Amino acid sequence: MLAAAWTGKRCRLLSRDADAVDVSVGIYRFRDEAALHAALASAETEAVMADVPRFTDATVSRSIATPL
Repeated sequence: MLAAAWTGKRCRLLSRDADAVDVSVGIYRFRDEAALHAALASAETEAVMADVPRFTDATVSRSIATPL
């Protein structure tokens, strides 16, 4: 669902280690900051976030970082 909605996304890295504290980690790179904010504000993102509790009781957190 998000793959189609996040048009400014350049690449992604998803990781899941069953023995780790984190359930999963996704790293996404966007064309620019405007594309990032447009993606996060999209209705599709809202729908996916609303769907998360159907699959896990983990708390979702987001961090935005820029390369050094």
